[in-house]
Amino acid sequence: MPRKQQHDCELLHRAQYSPRPRSPRTVTTWTEARLASKGLERNSTPASSYTTAELDRITTTARSQLRRAAERIFAGRELLARW
Repeated sequence: MPRKQQHDCELLHRAQYSPRPRSPRTVTTWTEARLASKGLERNSTPASSYTTAELDRITTTARSQLRRAAERIFAGRELLARW
């Protein structure tokens, strides 16, 4: 087994069978071991942001959904008041 994989396995073993750590460096090591156990490794590539057009489309859709939800709530209140 390559040295890095062996080190990761040891960290994972300690992370699984030890209480949550208290020092910041240990927390990072513990977190990295837990993520590695789930197949998630540290990624040095920054995440891309939404473009302005995508963000506008998402925002417009979210506002539309919120308006419809508010209308349903208001109608439900009216129905409840009549009942």
